[in-house]
Amino acid sequence: MKPREEVVIQRYIDKYAAFYGVSSVIFYFLVIAACAIASIMHQPFLMLNEYPFDVYYEPLRTIIYAHQAIVGFIVSGQLCLNTFVATLLWFASARFEIIIEDLRTFTNVYQLVKCVKEHQKILDVAAGLINAMRNHFNDPVIIAKSISVLCPAIQVVCNIICCRINSCRLQLVTFEMENFCELLKPREEAILQRYINKCVYFYGGSMFWIYLSAVFIISGPVTLDQPFPTNAEYPFDVYHQPLKSIIFIQQTIACVQGAAQLCMNIFMALLIWFTSARLEIFIEKLQKITTISELKKCIQEHQNLLKYAEEVTILIRPIALSTVSFSTIALIIVGLILLTDQPLSMKVQCVGIIFSGLSVVFMYTWPAEHLIHISDEIGQAVFDTEWYQQPVALRKTLQIIMLRAQKPIIISVPCVMPALSLKYYASYLSTIFSYFTTLRVTMQNV
Repeated sequence: MKPREEVVIQRYIDKYAAFYGVSSVIFYFLVIAACAIASIMHQPFLMLNEYPFDVYYEPLRTIIYAHQAIVGFIVSGQLCLNTFVATLLWFASARFEIIIEDLRTFTNVYQLVKCVKEHQKILDVAAGLINAMRNHFNDPVIIAKSISVLCPAIQVVCNIICCRINSCRLQLVTFEMENFCELLKPREEAILQRYINKCVYFYGGSMFWIYLSAVFIISGPVTLDQPFPTNAEYPFDVYHQPLKSIIFIQQTIACVQGAAQLCMNIFMALLIWFTSARLEIFIEKLQKITTISELKKCIQEHQNLLKYAEEVTILIRPIALSTVSFSTIALIIVGLILLTDQPLSMKVQCVGIIFSGLSVVFMYTWPAEHLIHISDEIGQAVFDTEWYQQPVALRKTLQIIMLRAQKPIIISVPCVMPALSLKYYASYLSTIFSYFTTLRVTMQNV
């Protein structure tokens, strides 16, 4: 850099350093202030988040506090990234100002030609800044890899938003489940244990596979020609320490957090299975009633169960919709990556993502199918009781229960997602293969 050019650059620095420097300090100061306020106000955490479990015992409380602090600093760092982008824009402006001064002071043709070439270089740099996102638009493999990583990341955000909006409902259904389990009778415990034995291998194996897929992605730099788990690009040099290690750790945390959010679907499935188990317990009670008082008690319990099931379905709908949507996109894209000439380790990652995507959808369709069948059986259970020996008023109430049982409990989003069931899962697989085949033919013809 020549002395005159350094003067121009320094003038820009002096002009804007105070504003951007103060802005960066404020971003990080807000996080530090949140930590200080939490200590002064005796808040357990930095943010007023609510969790569907007890968070006041160690080490869970410390882990949540550290997680929220890390999230705060990551957000501040991302906000400060705007300062860096602004620096690039100001640098392009400074170079334009330098070329303007050169144009005003040239004295011969050679200097003019040099100014023209310099002007062309500056235009290329400015165009590169503006069109940076177009770097790999002509490379479908890189685009596919980016989308396959982006889908779980967006789903994490959607799950967090859904849980935050429905935090009260989530706490309600969770606390009711905990209270019910604390007051279990031996027969009820046997039914719940049967459900646990039925589902533990699939859901436990799915959780293990999801985290194993995250480990495969994190270990990508060991076997692939890439410095980080994902193929994200940065507008600065990332190959020197400690920046390289920081980015690697940040991407590793993001992968683990994504796997944890995918396992959130297991908890949603647990709520569905728990609802089915309570309905089955209710059916057994109906089959054993001998007095009118017991029958009236069962009718009241049925009303409470319907309310609980409605709360569960409202809670699960948006999360199930986001899971199905993003899993569909990720499965199609990852399937296309498998068709390309990729290293074995990349194909192993793709297979892991495919099984994870299929399993998270099946996590909903399997219990939803069982919930439909078990809610249908209530009507038959009422019919098998000695209703004909009951008073007319009570018979009419039983008729209402039978009519209500003809409308099964389903999990769906009107006009968007049909009722989740094994039949839906079969059509879902068929749709995935259809989309995949169409895109494969399209790519081969391009």
